[in-house]
Amino acid sequence: MKNLTPSDLVGFCGSENWYKHMFGMLYTDGIHFVAEQAGAYWLIDVVASYQPKMRKNPGLRDFQLWNVKIDPENPSGCIVTMRDDSGEGSSEFVRQVIEYTDFPLVNFGDEGFGFYVENNVMLLKGEH
Repeated sequence: MKNLTPSDLVGFCGSENWYKHMFGMLYTDGIHFVAEQAGAYWLIDVVASYQPKMRKNPGLRDFQLWNVKIDPENPSGCIVTMRDDSGEGSSEFVRQVIEYTDFPLVNFGDEGFGFYVENNVMLLKGEH
């Protein structure tokens, strides 16, 4: 597993390929790279598992803001959250605590690793 950093992701702008998750959600070259390099296929599974519920919510069907941060109460774990795009004060619609991860979150600083789901496609921010 490579020590993934934000600079590894700057070259992803758009996607030539889409990959299909077993639950039907698609993901881009950038997300595929993250999953391969950081062993983070689990993250795709987490996001995909929420999509049936998100598709029922008109405010979340088309666009979602996802983030993964180190859990301050358990530095070996992380917290996966999802918000809508209604602004800084938007509420969390998903908050899942993962007890252990070897995802290199420390390299992404306090803001964590952020990405989007847009129209049932999981993508890096730079691919938007």
